[in-house]
Amino acid sequence: MPQKVQSLIAMTEGRVLQLAQRPGAMLEAGQPILQLVNPKLQRQLEEQELALQAQQAEFLLLQQQLEQEQLQLQHDLRLAQAEQQLLQTQLAAKQELFRQQIVSALDFAQSEALLTQAKQKVMLAEEKLKGFARSSQNRLAAAELNRQRAEKQRDIAKQDVLALAVSSDISGQLIALDESLKPGSQVVAGQALGQVAEPGQLLAELKIGAVDAALVKPGQAVTLNIKGKPMLGEVSWVSPNVVDNFLRVDVALLSELPDTARANIEVKADINVGANEQTLLSDRASYIQKPQQRQALFVWDASSAQYQRREVLIGSLTNKQMQLLDGVKAGEQILLQVPAALLNNEVIAPEDLNG
Repeated sequence: MPQKVQSLIAMTEGRVLQLAQRPGAMLEAGQPILQLVNPKLQRQLEEQELALQAQQAEFLLLQQQLEQEQLQLQHDLRLAQAEQQLLQTQLAAKQELFRQQIVSALDFAQSEALLTQAKQKVMLAEEKLKGFARSSQNRLAAAELNRQRAEKQRDIAKQDVLALAVSSDISGQLIALDESLKPGSQVVAGQALGQVAEPGQLLAELKIGAVDAALVKPGQAVTLNIKGKPMLGEVSWVSPNVVDNFLRVDVALLSELPDTARANIEVKADINVGANEQTLLSDRASYIQKPQQRQALFVWDASSAQYQRREVLIGSLTNKQMQLLDGVKAGEQILLQVPAALLNNEVIAPEDLNG
């Protein structure tokens, strides 16, 4: 089975135009697998393209208008400044004539009033220019926002159209494709269309009987048979869960994949559990009920002359024998029959059994 699988999900609705690939095909990332068609999406893209062009034209037109307004305001300011300079020069000349009593006080006061008006005109022109700078920035920002919004809508419509060409983001093998997909069939957004797997990321999934679970550990060597071709592997994971008396074992592949290797094909394998010096066989104790678990056995302790309760890993069980994986040594004496009243004891003396 593949370690890395990408599901092919329809990002938009459409009608199947063409099936470009079939299950089993090797694909490059981005290579089309099937082509959908949706005239409505194409029209929406064209409309969004036109809307974006309109917003871009409005933005450029606004820029030109603002440039013209700025030039006019700058011109008005220069005229006001020139008028102020002229009146200031005239007032300076009349001031000397007034001192010599050549011009009247009324004439001199009129010149002062005109200069004051000119200064106010300059101040007003300067304020208009400052206000224009602020307002023009806001107007340009609003126009740019409208342009960006139109561009975003165009990009969304474009992605919808591009999504009509269904492809995978990874290179790999097309391991599944919905059998209902045929030219002319309808596809809805969110529909699962198929799966692509990376062949180089395959692992073998084995099932072993629950009675053998204690013998299998990560790191053990595995010999696989893939369509008649041998291949080496290593146990990478053993499931802790039993389903229908079987456990799942994942095997990492250590050698180059043969040409016959495909995702989700059946394989056979031998797991080398090796020799285990701690694995012993004994007559079955009557109070041991379940295989592949740690359970309490009563083991003879010579120093105390009693049977002591000890946790022992039980392996396989038959009607007459039990497999002892650890917790007890060869030659140690175990108690096979224990009265129900003594099962929870920590120690059992021989005389307790005779009572």
